[in-house]
Amino acid sequence: MARNLYRSYLYVILLLLLGLAIYALAGLLNPLWRLTPLRPGYEAVPDRAEVVQALVFAVTVLLFVAVLGGLHYWLLRRDLRQDPAAGGGAVRAFFLNLAELVLAPIAIFSLGQVLTQFQSGYAASGLAALAGLLALEWERRRLPVGPGLARFFQRLHVYGVQLILLFPLVSATNYFLSLALDSYLLGGGHIAPSAVVNGHADLRGPLATALWFVLTWFAYGYLNRHDPGSWLRRLFYGGVLVYGLFLTLNECAALLDLLLRFLTGEKIQATALLTPPGALFFTLPSGMVLVGLLVAGFGWLWLQSEVKQLSDPQRARAVLHYSLVAVAAALLALLFWAGSGRLLLALLFSLFPTGPLPQPGDWIDGWAPLLLGLGTLPLNLLLMWRYRQEPERALLPCQGFILAALIGGVLATTVGGAVLLFSLGTVALGSPVENWPRLMQESVVGLLVGLVVLAFYLWQARRSGVLANLGSSLPTQVQSARSGTGPEAAPSIAAATAAEAVGEGTPALEDILRRLQDRQISLEEAASQIRALFGQRA
Repeated sequence: MARNLYRSYLYVILLLLLGLAIYALAGLLNPLWRLTPLRPGYEAVPDRAEVVQALVFAVTVLLFVAVLGGLHYWLLRRDLRQDPAAGGGAVRAFFLNLAELVLAPIAIFSLGQVLTQFQSGYAASGLAALAGLLALEWERRRLPVGPGLARFFQRLHVYGVQLILLFPLVSATNYFLSLALDSYLLGGGHIAPSAVVNGHADLRGPLATALWFVLTWFAYGYLNRHDPGSWLRRLFYGGVLVYGLFLTLNECAALLDLLLRFLTGEKIQATALLTPPGALFFTLPSGMVLVGLLVAGFGWLWLQSEVKQLSDPQRARAVLHYSLVAVAAALLALLFWAGSGRLLLALLFSLFPTGPLPQPGDWIDGWAPLLLGLGTLPLNLLLMWRYRQEPERALLPCQGFILAALIGGVLATTVGGAVLLFSLGTVALGSPVENWPRLMQESVVGLLVGLVVLAFYLWQARRSGVLANLGSSLPTQVQSARSGTGPEAAPSIAAATAAEAVGEGTPALEDILRRLQDRQISLEEAASQIRALFGQRA
């Protein structure tokens, strides 16, 4: 414990000194960049005093950092020589990966902004943070990471950076697509461009920024390609898949809204392609459908590669396909019930006016997601049918779908009920909130939709028996057969005994050894799996 505290002290001092060095280097690079021809016109040329002060400050700080940092780094290296196991320990992994988790997004984001429009501050900060990031990465790769908590911190760093970069990636792509649509389809002038060339928006900078975020996003995944599979990795890739599908379906609902408005004779402005009026959650340009499909596609490919590392790839591949159906069904159900709530709210506003009456566009805003969300019905039926055909493979996706729907129902019921009671309470106490009748109508709709969702999916869960096996990974009929309580207990136990007699579990042991030889899992992970395998047989 005392040794770990000492190591923590060394890493904290070194990281603080590294932060000071980065700050001093950025302060020096900022005026130097403004002396180059790359300086934009709105930035002032630094005078001699500013350059001298920045130079003296940087030299002074770097001198102290070199002396004190060199001393503490020597102490750290000596500690690692005395205890080589600390090189792959959790303390070292925690501090190095946490520092990279902070520095990597700063460096990548700052340099990405420079590609769109050069700014001395972003260029200086990006280069200084990149220098610190490279130093940390060299130190991190100098010694192999150990298993357990140390490897968890490394995965948290890698997948955390990818998760953070996903949002500026979508934002940069959004800006580029909006600018391209505005320039080539709408004649320009609706979105302020970062630069103008020959009277037209210069798309090279925004395109370079979007590609920069895409490349760095995939580069982080490529550098970690030899990392053995983990639940954290699969959870991240699954989140990427869900996020991509969500972007795609949200934008498809907005495009369907535009189509319905056009078919009903409404005059559609060209700028609606930039900000669709019927967007359910986010207002994104129409081209984001392709971006969402791209993100979801790469998430799907990564999950497919993860399946190959499992002991039973065929079963895992089937579970993955059913999980994709469950995710799509859940997202479409979200659209369906959100559209139903919008239609019910428009009907309530029409029958009991408490403000402006609904316009035709308000009804279309409800019909578009509802019509698109009808796709959840065949997917729901497909899931339940496959559950009856292959209960061991389709159980987990079915449970995930039902639970996701129930979570939505609980949230809608809770929020709607709480807001309704809040409105009634303030009215009863003589201090009503502004526009309380309309707020009550909205809360009533939310409460009703939530209750309907809960009732429907609880009925479906009870009818299919999906949630009856929530505490287990096997359906009831399989559990009863293995426990000896069902009518087919004896044949099942006999079959299991015969399978063990002919060595049916041997390939599982061979698979563990093969993955250990290929360095897909660590020695401790292989030992744990082998102990679990033979402990299960015993």
